[in-house]
Amino acid sequence: MNHVRIAASKDTLTMTMPTRPTRSGAMNLLPLGIPLSDQHWNQRHRLILVVLALHLPILAALAVFGGQGTQAAHGAHGGGGGGGISAMALLEFGVLVLLPGLIALVPGNRTLASSAAALALLGTSATMVELLGGATSAHFSFFVSLAFIALYQSWPVYLLAVAFTAIHHVAMALWMPMNLFTPGSPEASNPVMWALVHAVFILAGAAGQVTFWRFAEASQIDAAEAETQAKNVLAEQLLSEQEGTLSRETAAREIAEALDQQRADRAGIDAQLEVLSGATHTVSGGVSAAAEAVSSIDTAIREISGNVTSASTVAGGAVGLVRETSDAIAQLSSEVEQIGRLVDAIAGIAAQTNLLALNATIEAARAGDAGKGFAVVAAEVKTLARDTATATETIGALSLRIQTETDSALASMVQVSSVIEQINGYTTSIAAAVEEQSATTALTRATFADVAEGATNIASAVQELASRT
Repeated sequence: MNHVRIAASKDTLTMTMPTRPTRSGAMNLLPLGIPLSDQHWNQRHRLILVVLALHLPILAALAVFGGQGTQAAHGAHGGGGGGGISAMALLEFGVLVLLPGLIALVPGNRTLASSAAALALLGTSATMVELLGGATSAHFSFFVSLAFIALYQSWPVYLLAVAFTAIHHVAMALWMPMNLFTPGSPEASNPVMWALVHAVFILAGAAGQVTFWRFAEASQIDAAEAETQAKNVLAEQLLSEQEGTLSRETAAREIAEALDQQRADRAGIDAQLEVLSGATHTVSGGVSAAAEAVSSIDTAIREISGNVTSASTVAGGAVGLVRETSDAIAQLSSEVEQIGRLVDAIAGIAAQTNLLALNATIEAARAGDAGKGFAVVAAEVKTLARDTATATETIGALSLRIQTETDSALASMVQVSSVIEQINGYTTSIAAAVEEQSATTALTRATFADVAEGATNIASAVQELASRT
C-alpha cells in the first residue's frame, strides 16, 4: 500500500506578517517604498512602455504637421507658415526619448530599466512642449508622466523624475526661454519666475502623488496583513487537516498492517489446522490400530491364561504322579533292603552249607572207601554252596546297586517334586497375573476405543473449522 506523506509544520506554513514601522510627524506621511514583486513590476513596466509607445505617433504627428508654437516661432523668425522640426526637438527626442527608451526595453536591472523608462516618458513630455512651441497646456504632460512613473513605487526613480522635471524647467528658462514658453505670452516675459512657479506646481503635484502613494501603500500593507492573516488561518487549517490526514493515514496503515498480520496469522492457523487435522487422522488411525492390537493381545492373553491354567493343572497332576512314584520308589527301596537282608541270610546259609560240605568231605576222607559216595555228595554240595555264594554275592551287589540307584532316584524325584511344585506356584502366579493383565487389557481396549472415537470427533471438528476459515 502506497501512502502519500504530508510533511508540513506550523513554521513552514505560517506567513510572515509585513512589519509596519513606527514613524511619527511628517515622516508618517511619506511612503515606505516597499519593493514590488516581479510580477507586479513587470505588469507596470509593460504599461509604462505602452504609454511611452503611444506618445511616439503623437510626437510624429506634431513633428510632421507642426503646432501653434512651432508656427508662431517660425512666424516670429519670418519663416512663414508651415510645420517643421527644430534641431532642439530632434536633440531632445534622441537623448531623452530614443536612448533611454531602448535601455528600458532590456530590463536586466529593475532600477536601471525603471529610471530609463521614466526619463523616456519625461523626454516625450519635453519634446511635446518643444514641438508645441512652449505652449502652456503642453506642460500638463509632465504631470501625466509623473503619475505613470509613480506606478513603480520606487523612491530613487520618482525622485529622479521630479528632479529632472524641475531642473529641466529651470535650465530651459535660463538657456532657451523661447522654447519653454510661447513667445508673447505672460510666461515668456519672465520665464525664470514662471519656471519656478511651474516647478512649485510640479512639486505640489508630486506631493499629492506621494500622499496618494502613502495611503495606497498603507492600504496595500493592510491588504497584505489581511491576506497574510488569512493565509496563516488557512495554513493552520491546512496543518490541522494535514495532521488529521496523517493520523488517518497512520491509523489506516496500522489497520492495514493488522489486517496483513491477521491474514498471515489466519494462513498460519489454516496451515496448523491442516497439520492438526492430518495429525488427528494419524492419531485416530494409530489409536484404532492400537485398539485392534490390544484386542489381539487380550485374545492372546486369554489363550495364555487358558494354557497357563492347563499347565497348572498338568503340573498339579505331575506333582501327584511324582509323589506316587516317590512312594513307589520308597517302597521299592524298602523291598530292596529286605532283599538285601534275604541275600545276607542266603549268604549265611551258603557259608554254613559250604562249611558243612567241608566237614562232610573231611569225614568222607576219614571214612575211606565207605565215604566216597558221601564225598561226591559233599563235593556237589560244596559246589552248590560256592555257586550259591557267588549268586548271592552277585545278587547282593545288584541289590546294593539297586538300593543306591533307588536312593538316587528317590532324591531326584524329591527334587523333581520340589521343582514341579515351584512350577505349579509360578504357573499359579502367572495365571493370576495373566488374569489381572487380561482385565487391564480389556480396560485399555475400552479406553483406546474411547480415545479413537474422540480423535475422530476432533478430526471432524478440525476439518469443519478449517472449511469455515
